[in-house]
Amino acid sequence: MNKAKVITFVGLGTVVMIIAIGFPLTLTNAQTGHEQHMQMGMMEMSQNAGKQAKTEKISLEKVRSEQLPLILQHIEKAIQAIEAGKTANALAELQSSKLMLASVDKIISQHIIPEFVNNKCPIMGTAINPTNVTEDLIREYKGQKVAFCCGMCPSEWDKLSNAEKDAKLAKVKISTQVQTENKI
Repeated sequence: MNKAKVITFVGLGTVVMIIAIGFPLTLTNAQTGHEQHMQMGMMEMSQNAGKQAKTEKISLEKVRSEQLPLILQHIEKAIQAIEAGKTANALAELQSSKLMLASVDKIISQHIIPEFVNNKCPIMGTAINPTNVTEDLIREYKGQKVAFCCGMCPSEWDKLSNAEKDAKLAKVKISTQVQTENKI
């Protein structure tokens, strides 16, 4: 791969990361409307490759104002290293960016309101990974979205009476406390 393609790839990756991180931050800030509501729990973040991770209380504003610029600096250094033909340095900078993005992802995930009322399939009891849930694996029930683990479960759900659905959903429903904490 030539330098121009690598630089383009890294640049596009940077834009995607900024959008992926910035959009949820914007939504969270708009939803809460108050900076004091954006205080986060504990998180581990790596300041740079090779240093030990430290635990620190951090807000979304701090992520936006401090962590994202730091990630961008590492990506810029990676681009410069690629242009200079220093692949090992570029990889080290990208690895640092990757570690920091993982930490930022942890922070953001604490503020995301669950899309579904359940975290386990009401039919199979299998854990639900929201990123794998497609439209055909969702049913609307009493104004709430219920997620399923596989393509066979929604049709089984459809056969149940409301009383049976209520009983199965009660076993796998995310607690109100978790949902409330995610809104803060």
